[in-house]
Amino acid sequence: MSLPRIRSSLVLRTTLLVLGVALGIGLAANEIVGRLARRYEAARTQERIQGLIEVVQPAAAAACFVGDRRLAEETVKGLLNSPSIAAVEIQASEGALAADRHPDRTPAGFEVSRPVLSPFSREQVVGTIRVLPDAGEAARSVARYVWIMRGLALAMAVVLGLALSLTVMRTLVQPIKALSDGLDGLDAAQGTRLEVPPGHDHDEIGRLVRNVNRALDSEAERRRLELQVQQAHAQKLSSLGSLAGGVAHDFNNMLAGIMGYADLLLQEEPSPRRQGHLRAILSAAGRSSALTAKLLAFGRRGKNRAEAVDLAAAVAECLAMLRPSMHPDLQVVPRLEAGLSIDGDPAQIQQVLVNLCINAVEAMPDGGQLTISTRSVGLAEAATALHGVPGGIYAELRVTDTGRGMDAEQVQRIFEPFFTTKTLKGESGTGLGLSTVYGIVETHQGYIEVASAAGVGSTFRVYLPLGKLAPKAPDHERDPGRGEGLVLVVEDEPILQDVARAALEGLGYRVETAGNGRAGVDAFRAHRGRLRAVLLDLKMPVMGGREAFVQMQRLDDSVPVLICTGYGENEEVQDLLSSGAAGLLTKPYRVLELAEAIENVKVKA
Repeated sequence: MSLPRIRSSLVLRTTLLVLGVALGIGLAANEIVGRLARRYEAARTQERIQGLIEVVQPAAAAACFVGDRRLAEETVKGLLNSPSIAAVEIQASEGALAADRHPDRTPAGFEVSRPVLSPFSREQVVGTIRVLPDAGEAARSVARYVWIMRGLALAMAVVLGLALSLTVMRTLVQPIKALSDGLDGLDAAQGTRLEVPPGHDHDEIGRLVRNVNRALDSEAERRRLELQVQQAHAQKLSSLGSLAGGVAHDFNNMLAGIMGYADLLLQEEPSPRRQGHLRAILSAAGRSSALTAKLLAFGRRGKNRAEAVDLAAAVAECLAMLRPSMHPDLQVVPRLEAGLSIDGDPAQIQQVLVNLCINAVEAMPDGGQLTISTRSVGLAEAATALHGVPGGIYAELRVTDTGRGMDAEQVQRIFEPFFTTKTLKGESGTGLGLSTVYGIVETHQGYIEVASAAGVGSTFRVYLPLGKLAPKAPDHERDPGRGEGLVLVVEDEPILQDVARAALEGLGYRVETAGNGRAGVDAFRAHRGRLRAVLLDLKMPVMGGREAFVQMQRLDDSVPVLICTGYGENEEVQDLLSSGAAGLLTKPYRVLELAEAIENVKVKA
């Protein structure tokens, strides 16, 4: 419920409560006034009747003493002349002497009786006079002033209700409304706090405000610590990413030279035996390039790839990489469903597998059993709702070890950044592996669960949506075609300049080279009318590729510029592609890839 609705509800309930109390007081006052008025009038009637009886007492005494019925009847008629009396009866010691009732009057619910004393002795009772008052006359007497009394009572009830309402508003509603208004602008991180309403320092409202402020202080401290952890996490990841990206870039430059020269030799080598050796060199360099791609994926700031990933192939690749470092007594049991694929970034899925398997292997330093299984499972909405993903068909990746396991407290914190269970002597961990796994799985619209017990082992279950993309078709080598025109190669590495020149000239192109961005811009200015394309490196001395690209675009934006980098498709590359770059050629590249890149770009009209 929102704060305005809370305030409205509080005011409405308080108003209804006060009105109800005032109404109840008014009704009670009316009833009390009516009863008091009837009692008062009954008492007055009794006094009047007693006075009338006192007047006829001598006649009634004589009639009762001698038994004179006529005198008794006259006495009764005389009493009935009073408008306050409905019926009269005079009884002597021998029985009733006279009784009569006014035909137009209704006897009240009470009677007035008085003993008749002897005319000769005040101590001798000779009869009784019983009088029934007229109910109508009593009601008329009450009505003459009861409404005034009820009006006064109602006015008193209204005054009391208003006083109660003002008191409740001032002492309860207004302080709570002030607290509610204060809650609207509260921000624990900004340090805003509630103020104790005046006069409530030592009551429940004051204690409530102090408790809220203490809770806000605790929340602000928690957020501050979380922010520190997030900043430290981001800085460490940024540093690791920069380091990984730098290493991958330099390694890719070296691989580009190896693969380029191997390609050139392969084109000129007639011996099938030597061709096989050269293809082995290219295959090894390709696997090395895949490793650098993983490093770049770790440090990448750009978009993630989305393609069909065969889980069985990914597991096989992961195990092939980790087997040399495993204990001889560690048994690996793969149970993989064939043809099971997901849609995602292959490098990141590989990172999930590597991190989970490394953790499992490190949990079994003396050997054990590592079981990796994949299968498709149908998950109901009720099972996935807790994790914020829809129900449906998922691929389950399960990694189970028979290692040390974890206790319940460790399981609760296992995905926290910088939390590590590697506390034994000789062990060290960054606490980033599983937090990275958690983030990657979440990015791929999946979730991860863990079950573990100390001394038994651990099982990690990763659920990812079943893939919908078609598997990527395998690349088939073909002979590069012939080209023509002038290509400008801007590259600071001499070996890569030579490789690019030799490859392009072998394809039929003429080549100009430049060793830095500034020299590249000068060469572009001199030859822009004859250029077929520009091959532009990004990281160079004197002037970087980004600035060189901007200046080339200003000189002539019709010449296609291919970005050539060992960093992959990061943010800088994406920005240049959106700014007009013709394409991306990722180092290390094959001669065929270079030929296709040049063939596919077109000079703008």
